[in-house]
Amino acid sequence: YSAQVQADGSWTLDVPAADMAGITDGNAAVTATVSDKAGNPASAGSSVLVDTTVPQISFNVVASDDIINIAEHGQALIVSGSVSGAQAGDVITVTLNGKDYTAMLDASGNWSMGIPAADVGALANGDHTISATLTDRAGNSTTATHDVDVSLTAPVIAINTLAGDDVINATEKGQDLLLTGTSNQPEGTTVTVTLNGINYTATTDASGSWSVTVPAANVSALGEASYSVTASVTDTAGNSANTSQSVLVDSSLPVVTVDTLAGDNIVNAAEVTAGQTLTGKVANAEAGDTVTIILGGQTYTVTVQNDLTWSLPLSESQLTALGNGDLTVSASVTNGHGNTGSSSLDFTIDAQLPGLRIDTVAGDDVINVIEHAQNLIVSGTSTDLAAGSTVTVTINGKDYAATILADGTWQAVVPAADVSQWA
Repeated sequence: YSAQVQADGSWTLDVPAADMAGITDGNAAVTATVSDKAGNPASAGSSVLVDTTVPQISFNVVASDDIINIAEHGQALIVSGSVSGAQAGDVITVTLNGKDYTAMLDASGNWSMGIPAADVGALANGDHTISATLTDRAGNSTTATHDVDVSLTAPVIAINTLAGDDVINATEKGQDLLLTGTSNQPEGTTVTVTLNGINYTATTDASGSWSVTVPAANVSALGEASYSVTASVTDTAGNSANTSQSVLVDSSLPVVTVDTLAGDNIVNAAEVTAGQTLTGKVANAEAGDTVTIILGGQTYTVTVQNDLTWSLPLSESQLTALGNGDLTVSASVTNGHGNTGSSSLDFTIDAQLPGLRIDTVAGDDVINVIEHAQNLIVSGTSTDLAAGSTVTVTINGKDYAATILADGTWQAVVPAADVSQWA
């Protein structure tokens, strides 16, 4: 290339772009020669660094998953990465939420910087873009971006009522316990439930519901106390939530007693005529609870009073209907936690009274699905009634006849067609 020397001795040369494009990166030699009018030559040389490579910026994963969760939102944040095509000491500028932060490349091209906790805490919930810009010593500039998500919404977790009433009674203490609840997390999310120091794992279904069974052996190991059941869940952003619910273990059975009847548990003729009152008391139950009394095939209910006593008046006609002989009265009470206690009292009616008694029906006073399609025998005994006397048994509005035998027993047959009609 040639150039004209100016009057001040300077010279300028424009190298065409096409020629420049053919020069590869590296050190390029430049030589200039000149001869004066007398033919005296002179020359000078220099070198120039050719650097046309644009640096490439890359980011490392931010906060281990590119998600800033609730816990991380209150902490300082490290943003890091690497650059190729630049030199150690080059400065990289990172911009987040309108603020700039700078770092220098190390010998390996790596860079990192800390975002103060206050600046991280100022990030709003949602998506944010981190940009990084670097200009190398040759003046080549480049910019790269990286997206992060700020997730500040905690998951929701709830526990449903346990054992129907948040009380584990005597019956339930010997059974498996089903723990259930809900969450707003997607299907397949793990829920950890803790009872009495033991962890159980549940998984949400499509509706967010979850359930886990505590084995009967673990339920039986619970003492008579109140326990806290906790459930915790962590969402995909690493945000956690937990909740707790109290459950009371009360497996203590109530106690019901039946007082002596007629002073000596023998009811004579005068005492039948006067009528009698069955009385008793309960413990581990409350006023308003119901005591169920079974006497002579009849069931009666009475209410526990404020002093925890109960009473059932028996009229002359009720006592007369029982007839002479030995009898057993049973009483049971169920407290507010579903625990049931019972007791019985044996007594005798000695009043030369005729009477009828009904035996247990179908073996247990329950007609099951098999017995519902069969004939039914209703039997009983009598006292001081003549053999051959007719007994009329009424069930479901229908009468069935029986005859008293020489030993005082009687039996009535209810056809299967009638039994099957009973609801």
